[in-house]
Amino acid sequence: MRLVRSCSRSNPDPLGHHPRPTVQGHVAGVFPGLGSRAAYRDLGRHLLDSGSPEVLEIYRQAARALGFPDRPEKLLPVPENLPAGKLAQQAFIGSAILVHSLALEAHLRNMAARNGIRLDFVAYTGESFGIITSAVASGALSIGDGVKIARAFTPLMLVAAEGEVPDEPVAREVAVHLPDSLRGRPLVPEPFHVIALNGATEARKVLRALKASFCSTS
Repeated sequence: MRLVRSCSRSNPDPLGHHPRPTVQGHVAGVFPGLGSRAAYRDLGRHLLDSGSPEVLEIYRQAARALGFPDRPEKLLPVPENLPAGKLAQQAFIGSAILVHSLALEAHLRNMAARNGIRLDFVAYTGESFGIITSAVASGALSIGDGVKIARAFTPLMLVAAEGEVPDEPVAREVAVHLPDSLRGRPLVPEPFHVIALNGATEARKVLRALKASFCSTS
């Protein structure tokens, strides 16, 4: 998670007490997308074991939403938690990154408060997948709903793009949310989901070609 703009630490009075912390300007939080997942390896359980009730509650609510309320440690992004199966792994990575990002944001606020700094978050945003995390952090989504969306995010896109439902439980689970027009009909190969366009004329030509080649549900 990144912070936009800065904050100042309050100075203690002669008795060593910190007055009300102040913030220089507003602070916005920016959450990473799944392209940053290489940095989410072997993170350990330091956040879960940080002693922060807020962090622990994030893990517990997410674990409850995914069906293992007594095992919040199953959401830790560590190798032993990685399931078998391509789509199951993608589902886990999405869930784990969202929960870790929310826990890190809560931990950051708590640590800042202990040091006399008030982090006044007035906005959250994110890169791609990170927008789901920002929706949870801002209160637009609950933790439970957010982690369910995060779990389905990549598997749903892959199943829709490839037009087939692999013999994996996660694939069958997300496929029920696809319209009939997208089943059994591949859209684009998975490596080519992102298309960069430069200029209005080029964009119009490409969009017309796409409209002629692929079905539309909107």
